[in-house]
Amino acid sequence: MIFVPSEIELTVQLEPVTPLHVSSNRESIIGIDAILEGNQVVFIDLENSIKDLDPNILERIMNIESAKEKLYRLVEILRGEGKLKPLFKAVAKAKLSNGARVRLMQKTIVPGSTLKGYIRTAILYELLRKTIDEKIKEILSQEKIKENISKDPRKAAQDLENYLLRTRRRPEQGGYVDAFANLTVSDPVVERYELAVREMRVIKRDTEKVIAKIFMVTLESGLLRYDIRISRPLNIEKIVVQDDVRSMMQDILKSLGLIMEIIKGNPSDLLRILREYGCRHLREEINRLGRSSIYQVYINKLEELDKLCTSSIGLTSCAPARIGFGAGHEAKTIALYLKDVHPDLYKILRIEMSKKIKRTWDSLTLKAVTEDKSLVGVGWCRICIA
Repeated sequence: MIFVPSEIELTVQLEPVTPLHVSSNRESIIGIDAILEGNQVVFIDLENSIKDLDPNILERIMNIESAKEKLYRLVEILRGEGKLKPLFKAVAKAKLSNGARVRLMQKTIVPGSTLKGYIRTAILYELLRKTIDEKIKEILSQEKIKENISKDPRKAAQDLENYLLRTRRRPEQGGYVDAFANLTVSDPVVERYELAVREMRVIKRDTEKVIAKIFMVTLESGLLRYDIRISRPLNIEKIVVQDDVRSMMQDILKSLGLIMEIIKGNPSDLLRILREYGCRHLREEINRLGRSSIYQVYINKLEELDKLCTSSIGLTSCAPARIGFGAGHEAKTIALYLKDVHPDLYKILRIEMSKKIKRTWDSLTLKAVTEDKSLVGVGWCRICIA
């Protein structure tokens, strides 16, 4: 009999291998709320910087007609008087000029919610590969999944998640109880980090044509530590409830105990799940790159990361992962599972997703930055469990 503890507490470390970006959905404009100083970009707190500025100077600036010129002039004056208040700095690894828009990262760099979302996808991948029953066959039947994909291809997995990971609450309460309610991931303690501003290119793989360019703040190196807690729900037999409620509570508690059951109360089982998912995605990327010299630096990084996939669990506690902007739909959805097990459904998903997002399906593109005259894909990292 396997002993399953009532709670597991883990420390997880994340280290970037290639530049990584988790968007805050905000941006700065060079010359307005970010300035160039040598080889660095200084992002500034414009609102707090103007608090001590002479009101007469502000009044003169307000007479300038162009809103953009007002801001440029304001920043020049604040800079000259030494009153700019910096928020953070990043190394400029792209050619930048006034007016360039730079996408910003989250304040916590890679939030706990992002890591939890990745763990959720990896566990769903594990469940789908190892759970075969009539309900899953029905959900994955061509007619049913085509119906879901046509509504919104980004939610193609919703019925599968509802079945595998969620249990309905009592009717008067409504909604679902999610299995991942018993898994909490803290925001990280950032022990060290280096940020840069990069130009990310979206490259169409069949022609190697650049179809989009975006400036963004990226995590280049560092160490982020997270606390993860997985708890087991109460034993229904020890709770006094009415009979008509007991059955529903059993289903709810079973759902809440699913994550603990999957990893058998053992952190090495969680590591195995993360590694199997990350390594499958990693090798997919290596295979599609081929041996083109323009990707050689990138291939070298991935092949080094691939060594984690061949080491025994006892010798290393790390797994490869791809997280954040540019990681692609296959790293965040059931697309990789469909590609492995149901290629016909994967083809439908690709077609419908391309229609929905009105651009090339992203497994046919590469989101990359330049490094040593080579193109390097973004978002790869190493996740280690202590």
